This record gives sequence, C-alpha cells and structure tokens, in this order.
Amino acid sequence: MNYDPSGSRAEKVASVSNALLPMGKMKGMESLFAIMLGSRGWNTVGPTLFRKIISKNKSPTVHVYKKSEYNDIKKQGGQLVLNKDRSAGVAIKRDGEIVSVFSNKPGKGLGQRAVKEAVDRGGHKLDAFDSLENFYKKSGFKTTGKDKWNPMFKPDRWDQHIQRVGGNPTPDIVYMAREPITQVGKLFRGTKR
Repeated sequence: MNYDPSGSRAEKVASVSNALLPMGKMKGMESLFAIMLGSRGWNTVGPTLFRKIISKNKSPTVHVYKKSEYNDIKKQGGQLVLNKDRSAGVAIKRDGEIVSVFSNKPGKGLGQRAVKEAVDRGGHKLDAFDSLENFYKKSGFKTTGKDKWNPMFKPDRWDQHIQRVGGNPTPDIVYMAREPITQVGKLFRGTKR
C-alpha cells in the first residue's frame, strides 16, 4: 500500500507500518520513527555527557541526578537528550516521566523547546516547583496533584537563589500530566479521524 495523504487514518497507519516492516532489525518502534521524523537538532546522548552538560546549570530548580541514576534511566529504556549546541536538554524516563529539564542560556526559549522535545519523544508527566507551573502549562500540562513544601528536600543553593531572583521561598511541588503523544500520533496531527 502506498502512502496517500488524503487517505483515512487507518490507511495511513497501515502504510507507515508496512513501510517499517523491512527495518525490523532496529530497536523498537521509537527508533524507527525517530529516523523517519528526524531529530530537528536534538540528539540522544550518553549519561556521562548529559551529566557533564547539565552540571553547568546553576539553578537550584534543576535537579541534577547522580551519574549512576542517569545510567539507570538509559539502561531502562529512557532517553537523555541535548540540543545541537549542548546548551539545553531533558531526560525522559521509559514510563514517560520528564526530568532534568534545563537550559544553560536562560531567556532564549530553550527550556520550552526541551519540553516540546520531551513530549515529542513520549514524555507526558512530571513534577516541579509550583513557580514553574505556568511554564509547563504552556506545553499543555495540567496540574494533577500538589504536595506542600517540605524543607527536608530543599535544594542546595536554594536560599541564595531566592535572595537573587525573589519568589516564594517555600514553593509547593506540583504534579502535572498531559495526554501522551506517540510517534505515530505525531505523523497524523491535524488529520481527520
């Protein structure tokens, strides 16, 4: 079956599936669709490089995991992703949890692009300080829960951060989610169902 952009959704799915059958040696559908869709300047990297780059970020709102934790994310089927010039990135766990969103060039919109990349790669849930709630709402996330501030989990350099930028010194933690976008779903955005 040839791809017909005017065809029904079922025909489009069948067309894409048939085109992918000969490529079966690759790991998972995710890899196949990533090849088809292109990376748009974002690349999957290893745990050592990811941690090296994210460690340059000085914001206490960015949680930098231990190298072993990034190793685990990768081993369990997650993705560690950096943009082309390595100034922004995000980690996506296998279950769709988005963690370690960062930009080392604030004010350039790279954080939002990192979130979009995470969503495009299957990310659909996260937790963050409530001061970042509107940031994630711009990407279609909705708040699903909230925990009160617990000083036991206060990040390093938090007091200096609050003195420098202001804001709520005891923000709540928000849990947010959005409908997952599958790689197949990306191909058919805007098509009639």
